[in-house]
Amino acid sequence: MSQKSSELIREAVRLMQSGNKSSAISTLERAVECDRDDADAWGILGSLLAEGGDTRGADCFKEYIRIRPESPDGYQQLLYAYNKTHRVEDALKTARRFTEVQPQNANAWAMLAALCVETADNENRNGGIDRGIEYYEKALEIDPNNQLARKVLPSLYATRGKTTPAGSTSKPRTPAEQPATQAKKPWWKIW
Repeated sequence: MSQKSSELIREAVRLMQSGNKSSAISTLERAVECDRDDADAWGILGSLLAEGGDTRGADCFKEYIRIRPESPDGYQQLLYAYNKTHRVEDALKTARRFTEVQPQNANAWAMLAALCVETADNENRNGGIDRGIEYYEKALEIDPNNQLARKVLPSLYATRGKTTPAGSTSKPRTPAEQPATQAKKPWWKIW
């Protein structure tokens, strides 16, 4: 991070705090022009753009990932940016890549699971749920306390009539029996 880039980031943060988002974006754009390898500048710029639904936010997070490929933050923020611009296929590709780059990251697997379940079309609904269950189980193998997997898996087991890890069998639920908050919640709001 160059000194000029650092100064511009501080200025952008001051502008954001005063509510001047458009000037903050312009300042951050100057920061990334000044130092193309400043991950922090790319990350803050991406957040501001994605928050407003600007598709350029995703491009900023791709740059962040280029600079810090092992950081989970870039992947999580890229998924957020794709959510804000309704780019579901790109989100699925990113979540799969996240699990490849960080196979021991429980959140990566839980995010992929959520996407699989929520984006499964009617023709492949069961396959999406089965993949979701598989990926949530993987998340729990890595981190038995993963909150997203612990929260969602019981209702997925119930929809599939599967035996839960505790050994009890749940009968399949009809769509009318699904909890309203789980059945209608879009994929990006699950985590």
